[in-house]
Amino acid sequence: MGIRHLFAVPGNFCADFLMEAEHLGAISVIGTTNELEAGYAADAYSRLAGFGAVCVTHGVGSLSLLNATAGSYVERCPVVLINGGPSPREWADELEKGILFLHSTGRFRTDFELFEKVTEAAAVIDRADDAPAVIDRLLGA
Repeated sequence: MGIRHLFAVPGNFCADFLMEAEHLGAISVIGTTNELEAGYAADAYSRLAGFGAVCVTHGVGSLSLLNATAGSYVERCPVVLINGGPSPREWADELEKGILFLHSTGRFRTDFELFEKVTEAAAVIDRADDAPAVIDRLLGA
């Protein structure tokens, strides 16, 4: 897709992904001061390069990114959004035991519910084995 830069705010649920992306060297991770800035940078990048990409952590990070993502969607600027989130075990603990984890809104899958409305396609990937097929389907959309 020609994406060579990933705009991001490293957060606890996406830091490992960002470090691995940087380590592999195929894409440069560009840190920004906040999520909205990362979203607007990815939007501008998509206008110049054809596709943009942004990565933030869930909850406070992704909610901050929402306006930029909605703007990209309305303007038909293709931006890939990677939203790191809690593991299935952490979700289960929240639902079953009422344990809130970092950045939780206290509502199940808030990020997904919001972003599926302002993106061409969205999915939650809970199992690594599912990731390649799901990601291919999303990118194809």
